[in-house]
Amino acid sequence: MPFFEKMPKDQDHSEQIVQDILEQTGVALVPGTSFGFPNSARMSMTLELAPFKEAISKLMEFFTSK
Repeated sequence: MPFFEKMPKDQDHSEQIVQDILEQTGVALVPGTSFGFPNSARMSMTLELAPFKEAISKLMEFFTSK
């Protein structure tokens, strides 16, 4: 089950989740509500492959630990 689907549907948790991710992993995401999609997040791609792989690894670790 996707991480954000575990959240209560009656309110948006995007802001808190991306803040928690930033604090715990150092990976910056944009709350999905900025794009009209509550309880989701977006990330930007980078031209450098190594930092992107590192960010993905950190995100996977964050989400699988929840």
